Amino acid sequence: VRTVYRGGRDLDAWCEHHFSLGMADIVLIFDHLDQPEEAADAARLASIYPSSLLTVWSGPQLMAEDWPSVPDDPDVAELKRLARSGSSSAAIAARQTLNASAALQAAKASVLGRRSLDWLIHLDVDEWFYLEGAGRGGETLSAHFSAASAAGLELIRYLNHELLLPHQPGSPPRFKVNPRLAAARLGPAGWNQLVQHLSMAQSDARPYFNSYLNGKSAVLVRAGATAAGVHGWTLTTPSTGKNRLLAGPSILHFSVASPGAFRRKYLHRAMSPDPPGPRPFLPSPAESAALGLIRSLQRDGAGEATIATQLDQLHACLTGFSESEVELLEEASLILTPDLSWH
Repeated sequence: VRTVYRGGRDLDAWCEHHFSLGMADIVLIFDHLDQPEEAADAARLASIYPSSLLTVWSGPQLMAEDWPSVPDDPDVAELKRLARSGSSSAAIAARQTLNASAALQAAKASVLGRRSLDWLIHLDVDEWFYLEGAGRGGETLSAHFSAASAAGLELIRYLNHELLLPHQPGSPPRFKVNPRLAAARLGPAGWNQLVQHLSMAQSDARPYFNSYLNGKSAVLVRAGATAAGVHGWTLTTPSTGKNRLLAGPSILHFSVASPGAFRRKYLHRAMSPDPPGPRPFLPSPAESAALGLIRSLQRDGAGEATIATQLDQLHACLTGFSESEVELLEEASLILTPDLSWH
């Protein structure tokens, strides 16, 4: 399941990849289906895949008709308030969370694809589920989830790896290994030494990861209650013994892959101020830096061209690694080059 806005042709590759893995059903929830470009994307994908494989929903319609069926508590009530507050990061995350909860309820009722589904995972358009082979969680999607069910698991969290930039179009994408796996490989002391040497702690001007670190989760449908943010799920009967964090399979995160994508994403976010009250979703380092820069320049009266140039420079500062730094990461086995040659 994923909430969609401005996915464009990237949606086609994303769907192709996940159907090729063996996903039984994909649920796309268009946040602004009333916009012509979004309606065109939805119509194009619906013409490629039958409704037994692809479910297309309207976000506003889901808000009106299906959110009331999401199990209610004070946290859900707060999410519904945030979700209606525009295009801020918190509002978007709240809509994604409630949409995923609605998809879980539909899966429980065997509505999706008109059949029973065992597992549900919440991904975004720049997140690809990646099978790493028989020795790392299963050679096929069916084998992986069959083994998880046989082991009595109800919640699985997968580590995410972040795209290494700059990425040259046409060349194989490479990814920075998740810090949790990096610390396991190098030992905590070795990881801390590397981070300090490269000045890329999460609090530095150029952090090792510009987005999230805590992976994404799949839930056993019959055991799930609601989405817990965009990264996890709550269970009807929580039990730590039924949860597992895996190093493989993993999530390939094509985070802000280009200066243009970086600009578009955060200029859109900057149009909507943060709603009042506590924030249940913490911003990423990249978002904090980008929105801080945009709002500072706007207060100073900077024009659109100046803001765009400054954002391009910020993107280069946040994401750029020199050849020698990349070599060091490679020597430490912290660069993953997934086999996507079949795609």
